[in-house]
Amino acid sequence: MRRRGGRIGRAGRALAVLATVIAAPILVLRLLFPLPAADGRTAGTAIAPSERTALGASILPLAAAHPGTSGVMALENGIDAFAARMALIHAAEVSIDAQYYIWQDDLTGLRLLSELSAAANRGVRVRLLVDDNG
Repeated sequence: MRRRGGRIGRAGRALAVLATVIAAPILVLRLLFPLPAADGRTAGTAIAPSERTALGASILPLAAAHPGTSGVMALENGIDAFAARMALIHAAEVSIDAQYYIWQDDLTGLRLLSELSAAANRGVRVRLLVDDNG
């Protein structure tokens, strides 16, 4: 004898409906708005660190003294992290490669964008990757 309308059957159907409700609009939007073609774009790479810059001259000897380590230092709060980013952007002489998952149109985001723009205007190569899902 077959069980009908059991708990697993209803949950499975509800999950299938939910998946369809989520996936269908995504599929339609993806078909209507495809990603731009990558034709004609050139691949970019990070510029190697150099002791000819102030940051390189101060950091590269420390890195050489500690091979195999990352040099990453966790900052305890957002204010310190923001201040460190701003100081590094201001000190950059050659290149900035920044990656963000979330970028908001608030005071912090606008100030960071302004500092990156100022760096670009003084001749620093600025590459900014922002995840469009954030």
